[in-house]
Amino acid sequence: MKKFYILTAILLVFFSFIWAQGEFEDEIKAEVGITGVGVKAGLLYLTSEYGLAPGFGLWFDWAKLGQNIIVDGGLEYWFAQRGAKAWEKERKRDFAIFFTLKYAVEMGKFTPFLGGGFGINMYKKTYPENIDKVPEKSTKPELHIDAGTTYFLNPKMDLEARFKVNISDVSSFGLYVSMYLKTGK
Repeated sequence: MKKFYILTAILLVFFSFIWAQGEFEDEIKAEVGITGVGVKAGLLYLTSEYGLAPGFGLWFDWAKLGQNIIVDGGLEYWFAQRGAKAWEKERKRDFAIFFTLKYAVEMGKFTPFLGGGFGINMYKKTYPENIDKVPEKSTKPELHIDAGTTYFLNPKMDLEARFKVNISDVSSFGLYVSMYLKTGK
């Protein structure tokens, strides 16, 4: 719960600074609805003994609130294993649903962004058949911070690089590359 309050305080300070800079002087023109779809692939670094875990996902831009504030969200799946031999491998899988509120500033072909959000992670850990342990399952809330940039390729397509830190369980760091198709205005 303490981490939730810390993230909330960080986001309040961040958006208060934006407000003070005059971002909201003009009327806010919100665009709600899916304006883009992205497919991502990446590596998640687990600080436990699992190390690097490949993953992929699908995400959407759900809304644009003002000129620079974007709400995105999506699905992620990653998997990791540890053990020297195939029959000794312990496997861990994660399926996550998340939402992120991000502030993006257009700078020519690049649009860097910083944001934070929440999600739900559904983990499953399985053990080799020769180990007498029951598979473990858990569902945990996730608070995260994202930073990255989008690169303009053409009017209907962007490329994105994103670094994501799970601050609810500071044991995972993700680096993702995405191809993003614009479906909206």
